[in-house]
Amino acid sequence: MSQHKQYLWPSRVAAALALTLALSGCERGGNAEALIAEARQYLQQGEIKAAVIQLKNVIQKDANHRGARLLLGEVYLEQGDAISAEKELRRAIALGADSAQLYPLLGKAMLMQGHFERVLDEIKPSAAARQLPAILALRANALMGMNNLAQARAMFGDVLELD
Repeated sequence: MSQHKQYLWPSRVAAALALTLALSGCERGGNAEALIAEARQYLQQGEIKAAVIQLKNVIQKDANHRGARLLLGEVYLEQGDAISAEKELRRAIALGADSAQLYPLLGKAMLMQGHFERVLDEIKPSAAARQLPAILALRANALMGMNNLAQARAMFGDVLELD
């Protein structure tokens, strides 16, 4: 029986050490705002992967962090990952982000995926006036994607008049 206790002792010490290191790593990770600030710095330096990791760390700590989801959606969109971008942008909207502000980004993600009808169904020109040209341009691109060139041309004309 004493031999059995001798074998358990090193594994208990190792488990305690691992737990201590894990907890100190959590404290070192900082709060959400600090991690988002670091992610923005990484983005400015062109270190996209590091920024994504920091944003995912925020989301791991707080799955309902609207700002992290929004920024992550923007990063995914810039990187061409339209599916992930749409997912994160929709989550940001569901968490209370200004949908009128995000519709141009969301519409772009849907266009990149070839979801032209969804753009026309979901992205309406009744959004905020300052977003109207961007929304009309999204809708015109969707019409072009559906090969409705006459309506697309007319809508692009409206965009040019507004902006």
